[in-house]
Amino acid sequence: MSQHLITNLDNLYKLFSYKDLDIYYDYNFLPEYNSIDVKTIYDIFNTLSISKLNKFHLYLFRQWNLIKEHHEYKEQTPLFRKQEIMNRVISHIPLNSCEEFNTTYSNFIQGDKVLGLYFINKFLLYFYPCRYI
Repeated sequence: MSQHLITNLDNLYKLFSYKDLDIYYDYNFLPEYNSIDVKTIYDIFNTLSISKLNKFHLYLFRQWNLIKEHHEYKEQTPLFRKQEIMNRVISHIPLNSCEEFNTTYSNFIQGDKVLGLYFINKFLLYFYPCRYI
């Protein structure tokens, strides 16, 4: 599955420092992959403030709503899969804690590996500067 990522997750360690880590929250909203170490993403999330998490949350909310309105996607996706995925909602309401962030995205992704890849790639696009991709 790592071949579907826009860049190597280990590159993020060049941009984020463990020195920014205050408390380590044990995130668990992403599914397990054989070739993707999701703990890298959790490490990065632990270096971010609630404010930065909320900015990413709002970005993901907007991106998800754009996909839901994209006409080509609506026509090409098989009906049973489309209804299952398109009924998932990301709220625009700001989150107050790491626990709320984890719960929100656990409810959104629900162990779906494709949605997990979507989340990871949006995470990379948001936090990793385009000049390095």
